[in-house]
Amino acid sequence: MIRHAMNLMPWALTLLCLTSCAAVDGSSRQAHNDRSELQRKAVDAPKETSSSGRLDDELNLLVPRILDAYAVPGTAVGIIRDGKVWSATGYGYRDVATRQPVTVSTAFNVGSISKSVTAWGVMRLVEEGRVELDAPVGGYLSRWKIPPSEFNAEAVTVRRLLNHTAGLSMWGVPKVSPEVEPPSLDAMLVATTDGERDIRLVREPGSEWGYSGGGYAVLQLLIEEVMHRSFDHYMKSEILRPLGMTGSAYVWDEAISLAAATPHDASGKPFAGQRFTATSAAGLQTTLTDLLAFATASLNSANEAPRIVSPATVASMQRPSSESPKYGLGYELPDIEGVRLVGHSGSNEGWMAQLLLSPGTADGIVILTNGTNGLRIISEVECAWLLEVFGKGCDGITPLPLPVAESELHRYTGRYRDSTGAVAEIVVHDGHLFWRTDYGYDFALRNRGPGAFFWVIGENRLTFQETSDHTVTGLTRQRKDASTSFEKID
Repeated sequence: MIRHAMNLMPWALTLLCLTSCAAVDGSSRQAHNDRSELQRKAVDAPKETSSSGRLDDELNLLVPRILDAYAVPGTAVGIIRDGKVWSATGYGYRDVATRQPVTVSTAFNVGSISKSVTAWGVMRLVEEGRVELDAPVGGYLSRWKIPPSEFNAEAVTVRRLLNHTAGLSMWGVPKVSPEVEPPSLDAMLVATTDGERDIRLVREPGSEWGYSGGGYAVLQLLIEEVMHRSFDHYMKSEILRPLGMTGSAYVWDEAISLAAATPHDASGKPFAGQRFTATSAAGLQTTLTDLLAFATASLNSANEAPRIVSPATVASMQRPSSESPKYGLGYELPDIEGVRLVGHSGSNEGWMAQLLLSPGTADGIVILTNGTNGLRIISEVECAWLLEVFGKGCDGITPLPLPVAESELHRYTGRYRDSTGAVAEIVVHDGHLFWRTDYGYDFALRNRGPGAFFWVIGENRLTFQETSDHTVTGLTRQRKDASTSFEKID
């Protein structure tokens, strides 16, 4: 069943929707219990209702609340069962200013999920005999060559580019603001545009796994050189349209602009977003409907799925290798408590996305968000799905944040110094605390109890120390098994 749902609670009243499920002075354990209670209840939600089942009821209750709590305007969630789309739902807003609702046709940038779809484009060329999977990629390239180094460039094969064992640099690909014309692919490869980064060998190919968005830029060049046309044109005609992904593109054209959600930063404020030259690695814009089409094709279970590449090829892309046990050919291969999954995550500022599939059971989930804090939405929704389908996978999920008055937050603001002399600053923006870095980025914090906060992104927790008269004197930052104490200096 395909539908959309609008979050009718006032989005600006951040955290107030949680007052019915958590007391201001509650503990982390109480917040965990409150979330469990949310997931147990099947109640009317401010959206179109259905009889799709318990998971839908849980998400319809939970998602609007966590969107508001984490300052993420909107999300689109699709569930696959038995290899077919079981439900698809839009929650919240494309843009907080216009209040346009997210629908199944709203376009989102999906970050590195772009790589999975790109991999299909490469494997189609392999099946057609135009490219050999284990051939040196340099033999197909004329516009750019791997720079000379101490390492063997002939060992950089198409397969190793796909599974991140080629030994190349550039973990993430360069981005520019929308008003700036992205550099050409050739210029990006040699770093003539920023003078900082180029793509080069930094380790022996095949020696170890090392994520490289730059490697997918090389695959983009491979497609253009072999097919003698632009990457986006090839992907649209040979992969996206045959799969039925008519609302998707590797370019930001007029149609995408009309359909796209607006990205929002960690404060929930809209901003322009980014554009990429290496769209193969990070530049796919797609809709929930379209990515579900790709997901079902990736499951290889629906007989009516378009055969863009053969089922045997898709299965081979989802297998680990000795060189790359956690990443196939364009697919991540996570293992959650013994459950083998395939898929990919996507993360660009203002956009967070997740694709998870279980080939063994033909289940899957797609989650798209238009907020920098979207990883929290993904974690909660993914948790509910894993519990419903597999009965496991939710250890360590952060409690839902507790409401706290902005007037209370200001007593925590100021600068803090640790024993090494490093200084951190705590500031308030739009009713929330932020940890300000010295490189211009603010990490959003949410309350988990009196004097206790957690980072919306990452695994950090903060506990403030104060005197009996509530004067704050310092804080402790807990990160996994390590803790650092900071003294308040002003």
